Amino acid sequence: MYLRKVQAVGYSTLVVSLPKNWTKKVGLKKGDMIRFEMEDGSLRMFLDTKVKQEVPLKCVINADLCNEPELLTRILHANYYVGHSDTIQIESKKELKREHLEEIRNTVERLTGIGIVEQTMNHITIQNFVDPTKFPVLGLIRRLHVIASSMQHAAIHALVEHKPELAIEALRMEVEADRLYWLILRQLRLAMDDPEIGKKIGYESTLRGRGVVGDRLIAKCLEEMADYTEDIAREVLEIKDYDFSSHEEILFRISELNELVKDVSNKTIKALFKFDIKLANESLEKTKEIDKIEEELTVEVIRFRHIQNIKVVVSLRSIVRDLKQISRYCNMIAEIVINRAIRSGTSDIWKLEKL
Repeated sequence: MYLRKVQAVGYSTLVVSLPKNWTKKVGLKKGDMIRFEMEDGSLRMFLDTKVKQEVPLKCVINADLCNEPELLTRILHANYYVGHSDTIQIESKKELKREHLEEIRNTVERLTGIGIVEQTMNHITIQNFVDPTKFPVLGLIRRLHVIASSMQHAAIHALVEHKPELAIEALRMEVEADRLYWLILRQLRLAMDDPEIGKKIGYESTLRGRGVVGDRLIAKCLEEMADYTEDIAREVLEIKDYDFSSHEEILFRISELNELVKDVSNKTIKALFKFDIKLANESLEKTKEIDKIEEELTVEVIRFRHIQNIKVVVSLRSIVRDLKQISRYCNMIAEIVINRAIRSGTSDIWKLEKL
């Protein structure tokens, strides 16, 4: 926080000095234009980017120094997230290795709006074509939840209905979940760096505008839920040839647990968009029931020890545990909902009074 004393210049003009750290951060210098906006009694100040245009940057990556596994992938993801440049060039003094080419192609496949626009033996140029103003963050969060929920439905039904093709479909949907997750991160970062973009994607000087950190955590929770569902799908494929005809009861119990977790997930997201503190609390309470069922199912799964294929026991135990973990991430989102509801001010449950 910066404190400045208001000074009088002439008969009617008031002036105040600007914090030096802020002027350095935004590159403000003598002669630049400043834009002011008034809202809810506050005054917001921006460097007028319409007048001061920055020179476009290109990120050049030396592939020869990316010797460790997945290092190039992580650098590409980080550049996409930070958003310093829409143009990325990966180059090598000799020629790009096969491992580097695979990492580049896999990354392009998993990030929204980017593509390879130029390629030779020793360099590749990637361009980002995303218009950030077209993707409000809350809409992306809703889409990510829909995909994660659909993955969960497909993976469990693949187990219960003996349809491995549904598990394969869940794995395909995970790629789209990754795309949305990284796009959300990029949008949040841009909203923090550029107030104009922030306003267009849902971050004004309101409760939503103060929720960038919370939305970052919500996106991570949803991404983790999709990852746990991916694990479930892979476990289902591992035991797809096992005959469960004499163990239908345990599959039915797992299906019941899945429906309860889905119910908690759906109520949590509904509470998020409605600022519904009671619905969020209901989701948190239902997780206790999920914990109890998970413990009971674990005991039942252990009774499978007489089966020669121990992989079946391990896979079923893993599936049950993953469902519980999904509900845990729903808990984290529900807690954010309650915190936001409190910050929103007076409601039917509470009110603020002067001491």
